[in-house]
Amino acid sequence: MRLRAFLAATALLGGPLAHAAPSKVAVLELHDTAAVGEGATRFLAEQVRGAALGLPRDAWFVMTHENLVALLPPGTDLAACADDCEITTGRAIGADVVVTGEVTRFGAALKVSIKAHKVADGQLVAQETASAATVEALDEAVRAAAGRLFEALRGPGAAAAAPAVLRVAGIAGLTVLIDGVEVGALPLGDRRVGAGRHEVALEGPCHRRVTATVDLTAGERRQMQLQPPERTATLKVQVLDGAGEATTGKVYVDEKAVGDAPGSFTVSACATKVRVRGPLGEWRSPLALEAEGTAGITATLGGIGGGSASTAAVLASARSAQIERNDTLLRTSLWWLVGGAAVVGLGGLMANANQRDGKKLQENPSDTQLRDDVDTSHNAAITFYVLGGIGMGLGAFGLVVRLLSDDPEPPQSGQLRWDVGPGSVGVGGSF
Repeated sequence: MRLRAFLAATALLGGPLAHAAPSKVAVLELHDTAAVGEGATRFLAEQVRGAALGLPRDAWFVMTHENLVALLPPGTDLAACADDCEITTGRAIGADVVVTGEVTRFGAALKVSIKAHKVADGQLVAQETASAATVEALDEAVRAAAGRLFEALRGPGAAAAAPAVLRVAGIAGLTVLIDGVEVGALPLGDRRVGAGRHEVALEGPCHRRVTATVDLTAGERRQMQLQPPERTATLKVQVLDGAGEATTGKVYVDEKAVGDAPGSFTVSACATKVRVRGPLGEWRSPLALEAEGTAGITATLGGIGGGSASTAAVLASARSAQIERNDTLLRTSLWWLVGGAAVVGLGGLMANANQRDGKKLQENPSDTQLRDDVDTSHNAAITFYVLGGIGMGLGAFGLVVRLLSDDPEPPQSGQLRWDVGPGSVGVGGSF
């Protein structure tokens, strides 16, 4: 009988044998007087909530951002709440302790002030400050300051709950979100989070968002591998020759073969260039695609038709260039022929002089000066003959080439095809 009375009294007085409900801690959004942006302040608030998960779980219940939103009237802006509003909000959501904070600039530094109030009487029970030179550096500073704040709430001698460690793996450059808060881009190192369930998401401009949940225990280490699908677009390709007639070609998008045109292809929405290659040449173009959209392109690979104005211009230009080359060749060949003949003529004169001096030398064989003159004229005659012969040979060769290249009639358009298009200019056909 006495034992029953003792237990009843203990329960009424809230003694150690009574089972008390965990105290609720609500972390509101931070005030942004430093204009660092909504995303940054929400991330820092999540860091504070993560530190709150170090409180003993049997004595404290940490309310998530989703808990707060669900309990408050629609449209309530937690970041705009200040002074008495914080206590009123804490009472409205049934919290026992409400944690608030403010991001300010102090000279060149950024500072975050974090405060914890008892909701029942508005008493300030703990306050900490974090300081850093940049917004990025506030990450660790706020986490450390929040840890000190909640250590004060735990009281002396109370053990902190070990955090869990989460690593997210996937395609480099994708953005990682944990519980709706952007925490960085891959590759990302270990992230300390509280024990419990978390929502992890990956997204990027070229990939659809993929989301997964994970349940972690205190002190657990976990790696998650997420593979979001690419955002795609449809690319329709048709191929024409220069006369507007349909033809075929192989299609490359960002230098990867995707198939044969004409046809439709599913490609990455972030593709930047397309190339079409076929028998008539090659065509290139930059790409600007929209996710889930359809884009059509027409590649022209050349083959101008004989009746077009373009054909006439191309043929006239080619004919003019050919005539100019032939005239130059003719003039050069005549110069070589005439010059060679003149040099041969000089050789003949030297040969006649050599004959006269030779007869004189026969009459007077002891005349050494005359003998030297005979030798000199003989060598000079041979030299002029050789040089003149080379010049006349070159001139004759040039005349033969000129005669063979002469084409007074323009080629028929059906026999000659000029391939003109982006990336290719060529000539084909029969002559």
